[in-house]
Amino acid sequence: MSENKWDANKYRDQQFVIPKLKCDYPLVFNGHVESNKTQRRQWLQTLNLFPNQQVLDKYISYEIEYLGSSWCPFFNQQDTLAVLKITDLVVLVDDMFVETGKYSQADIDNLFSGKTADQSIIAREFTALFEYFESRSNARIVELFKRETKEHMSSALKYDNKFHESLTFDEYFDLRINDVAMKFVFLLCLVVGPHDFPLDLYDSPLFTRFHRVACVPFSLVNDLYSFGKEFDEPDYKNYVKVLTHQMGGPQHPTSIQLALTKMQEIFDCSLVAYDAVCAEIMSQYSTHPTICEYIKNNHIIMSTGIHFHQTIARYNNYKKTN
Repeated sequence: MSENKWDANKYRDQQFVIPKLKCDYPLVFNGHVESNKTQRRQWLQTLNLFPNQQVLDKYISYEIEYLGSSWCPFFNQQDTLAVLKITDLVVLVDDMFVETGKYSQADIDNLFSGKTADQSIIAREFTALFEYFESRSNARIVELFKRETKEHMSSALKYDNKFHESLTFDEYFDLRINDVAMKFVFLLCLVVGPHDFPLDLYDSPLFTRFHRVACVPFSLVNDLYSFGKEFDEPDYKNYVKVLTHQMGGPQHPTSIQLALTKMQEIFDCSLVAYDAVCAEIMSQYSTHPTICEYIKNNHIIMSTGIHFHQTIARYNNYKKTN
């Protein structure tokens, strides 16, 4: 019988070192982070989500803008700011309202209704950003982006109670693909520019398989470097916790380190599978500019994702890496 609860106190005395993941994909940085800092701060203040300056300063100290900008490495300053804004909205709504149980599915639906009358500040900001992206890209791309953004934000309501310590590898990642915001992140590179990604192709067996394969390395990076900040949370929405239980749990004095080492091995193997499906896609769509852009940016997202998970404060004010 599943307990569904991670008891951090049972693991408090275990010593462990977070391994450093690596990949060989290009590391490309967006050059507009610093130039957008003042505008981003001013915009965050208008959301009325922070009760005082100290709370706002704490959120800004997490350096989320570096991770968000890495998802759109080739965007100009204005487009980058729009990406930073929608990244902030997704993070803030998830952290403040969805994960805390303050939002229902109806509340999430309202964020995507597109109706400006009687909308909350957050809903109006979502509407404004989607309209901005529609002015900068293909409307079908933006509709797909909205679909995946909404699916991610609804995932906690749909799937949180399904995570437990006895999940198999496949069961865990079948759930995690909805929760980890991967499709939201991957599509960000297409919300600016003359792109065309037909829905029947995006939802085809090939790209469904691609997203499921890509979910493993993408999620492992997040799980591994989020483990410190999620250590005290009493859930199994982190594969380190699931593996720790399966490596002997609190009865084994090094079960956390065993889990971390195993995750590094799984990550390395997952890149082989990811490379294979990327090569398969490129062999079939080498002349399709949007697909080529999508895969190219996927590689950059994987690489910069590792870099910023290892360096920004959101993931590094807890257990340190070696």
